[in-house]
Amino acid sequence: MDTPPTSPTFPIGTTMPQKVLKKSQMSPMHNTLPLSPNKSLHSEYLARNPVVSERNQKSLVYLKEDLQSLLISPTKPTFISSSHMLDFLGNHYSKENIMTRDDLVLSLLSKRVDFPSSERKSFNISSTQMGSGNYSIVYEMTQQDGQTLILKFPKTKRKSKFLLNEALILAYLHDGSFNDIHIVPMDGISYINKSYYKNLRYNENVPCLILEKFDLNLKQLIAILKKNGQDISFELKKKMWWKLFKELMMVFVHLKSRNVVHGDIKTSNILVKGTELNEDMHFYICDFTSSFINLSNDEYLNENVNHEMNHSNFETTLEYCPPQFVETFLSNDNFEFSYETDLYSFGLVLLSYITEEEPFKELQSLRYHSSDTEAMPNGAHMINTSNWLINVIQKNDPINLNINYKTHLLEIWSVELSIVSKILVDRISLEDCMTYVTN
Repeated sequence: MDTPPTSPTFPIGTTMPQKVLKKSQMSPMHNTLPLSPNKSLHSEYLARNPVVSERNQKSLVYLKEDLQSLLISPTKPTFISSSHMLDFLGNHYSKENIMTRDDLVLSLLSKRVDFPSSERKSFNISSTQMGSGNYSIVYEMTQQDGQTLILKFPKTKRKSKFLLNEALILAYLHDGSFNDIHIVPMDGISYINKSYYKNLRYNENVPCLILEKFDLNLKQLIAILKKNGQDISFELKKKMWWKLFKELMMVFVHLKSRNVVHGDIKTSNILVKGTELNEDMHFYICDFTSSFINLSNDEYLNENVNHEMNHSNFETTLEYCPPQFVETFLSNDNFEFSYETDLYSFGLVLLSYITEEEPFKELQSLRYHSSDTEAMPNGAHMINTSNWLINVIQKNDPINLNINYKTHLLEIWSVELSIVSKILVDRISLEDCMTYVTN
């Protein structure tokens, strides 16, 4: 879960100071980049009918070597070989296009950066780590032309396959058939070595996923709204809630149409585009580390997959999990994440926007008689909080347990909370939930 630390908040005005924006540690995309987020990066790449130039050759060689030597399969169940996986994704790339295995590999390469054939001084990589998960690390990079990008790369060579899985899913989702999808755009992959990341071994090259830079994430936006609540109208807050709901519901429809389960929906994995707090802000989903393409019902897979091998790069966030996850986890059974669990997690995101707190955080603060649960010692916080949180989630009463004493929210957010209740309590389907988008 590559989640950046909380960025400094700043007063609400017509525009957030650019000086602060440059220092903020956030996740992907900056609006100075030339490509439109509404146009598939990979469709544009293929439309130019690219020929790999000399400067791309090294990354291409490393990428092909990894695809051959590592078991790369972003599907569940996993394919028995990377070649079978590439053939399948190529044949299912989009309704309009069938890609060869070579074309699919080429589409993964970065269009703006090639580290192996560039001088180190050409890139100003931040010395401050923006985020870290079990498998990867996130840094910010500024090019000589002033463009800022996000770099995400594995902690070790052995973990390269997890990042390549994510890159394949992003390429698969940005297939060009859904022009207005709100998923973080991916520029592509380039390979880095020890000169860029000192913890790598000599002669070791690992894939680096290059993403566009956004201004902030939803968790940071909620913190800003909470701190400066009196300076922004309640009407605008509601309009932004509805935009969040409608834009991301369309993403979930797209994910389901492509058989993709995200697996870690939360406020810090939702990016916000826009430097002004107004109706022009837009929301995008990022971090597909835990995602997989669910192909369990596809007849093609019968002889080309290993049904006994689990999708091994799964990470999720307990606060955003449904009670069924906790129950199966405690009984040591396998829990199947699905489109329905993604929707449940999104219901908690919508609730967090209303309460201006992460799920169950305020209740946790009351338990420890502190407004800063993160100030607790790490060991005690992790053990005590996990056990307590499991018990709370099992109560299966997320709305009341997050509203707590803020009963006025039940009245002023009554319509929105009725939708949240449909998602979290009634557990309506994605299709039924879409009726609230179209009405």
